[in-house]
Amino acid sequence: MQVLPYLCSGAELAESYVRCRASGVPPELTRPRAIVSPARLTSCLEANATLLSLIEQLITPACCAGPQRGCIYIFCDLDLVTLKIFAAPEVLTTTEGAGVKRGNVR
Repeated sequence: MQVLPYLCSGAELAESYVRCRASGVPPELTRPRAIVSPARLTSCLEANATLLSLIEQLITPACCAGPQRGCIYIFCDLDLVTLKIFAAPEVLTTTEGAGVKRGNVR
């Protein structure tokens, strides 16, 4: 069994679980429910291109340096399709290993 490092504090993780349960994510869910087709992901990315561009300018510098280096920012559209994950390279590697990547749907 692979042991993954903690990416946040215990309190932050507990708060995240509360938010997930409130939005209807079942407790037994350990992996994303689905991954959208490449065509749908492309459509979602195109529909949100301007917003993604602005967010990249704001978040990329923060998540790759300083105290936020261990943070992860997951940008989703209104249908909760993961469009972009912002994090330092080592954090991205860990999240991808856990199955969290672009195109996931909660």
